[in-house]
Amino acid sequence: ASAAGLGAVTATEARLATQLAEAYKEMGWWKRAEAAYLRALPYYEKEDGVGGSRCLQLWGELAAIRMQRGAYALATRDFAHIATMTELVHGDTSTELIPPLERLCKACVLARRWQPARDALSRALAISRERLGPAHRDTARIQQVLGNLQRYAKPASGPDFNKP
Repeated sequence: ASAAGLGAVTATEARLATQLAEAYKEMGWWKRAEAAYLRALPYYEKEDGVGGSRCLQLWGELAAIRMQRGAYALATRDFAHIATMTELVHGDTSTELIPPLERLCKACVLARRWQPARDALSRALAISRERLGPAHRDTARIQQVLGNLQRYAKPASGPDFNKP
């Protein structure tokens, strides 16, 4: 067995750490859940690769916990990592990038990082326009959220990304 506080060494340790994290999460013990996911992640990154679907799912769980406990700066880093790994696996204009970019935007807004929030959502909008089309409901929704962000967040220099 691995030493306390270090990453899981075996598949059983990683699975048990993930189950423990889920139990802690259900009880609202966010820091304990975070620690348990952090224990499982290195094993899955080694086994599946950092862009593996199970690994990205665990990163998403970790980011959600950090959002829940108000650790927005850490969550922005997690969502940026998920977006980068998704881009590497699926390509830089894949629709799979839209959800992590939207989550990154939300974390950036809560962290009051306005320009990175705009950048993430602008990229999601560009992908949605290209892949789904300008009239698609998701494209319209992202455009509306970006418009609200432009209107209510601190001013940004540069073009108005809300225009088609």
